Amino acid sequence: NFKGNRWQSILWGHLNYQIEHHLFPDTPSHRYPDMAKDVKALCQKYNLTYKCNPSWAKAIKNYTAVFWKYSFPTKK
Repeated sequence: NFKGNRWQSILWGHLNYQIEHHLFPDTPSHRYPDMAKDVKALCQKYNLTYKCNPSWAKAIKNYTAVFWKYSFPTKK
């Protein structure tokens, strides 16, 4: 996930709520912002990490780093 204001969320088709999308793929995307509050609360209750990047650029940077790390065989 990554933070965005209401208009950014609409422009991106609510793709900044990937956690909610993968938990509830059949739910209309305009519901994700409200659902995110409940998902965050559940994560906190069960001591699970709810990762939300501060921006789209940071989300892409983190994704690229993880993708790069796991795309190649480990060196021995």
